[in-house]
Amino acid sequence: MRDRATDELVRIGNPAVEVVRGLTSSGPSDEARYRARFILRKLNAHTPPVTEAGRMARVVRVLERAGTVEARALMGTLAEGEFGFATASEAKAAVARMAKKP
Repeated sequence: MRDRATDELVRIGNPAVEVVRGLTSSGPSDEARYRARFILRKLNAHTPPVTEAGRMARVVRVLERAGTVEARALMGTLAEGEFGFATASEAKAAVARMAKKP
């Protein structure tokens, strides 16, 4: 079903670009954001470059998913604010979620 929806958005083309572009940063899941970028590539409607804050948000998500001892240590450093307030608040939230996981 997801593949069919992706194919349909590619078929729709330019009228769907603005909506799809919005999903690249605010999609409900990593898969939705990935598919939005995929659709834009297919339509040659590339997204703007990722900001520093966007890159740091990705770092936080990757570290949270990794969940290793090293990732948790680095997440603690991020949460202390070494890389800015926005990153610190995201990292603190991730640390809290990680604490709930075994």
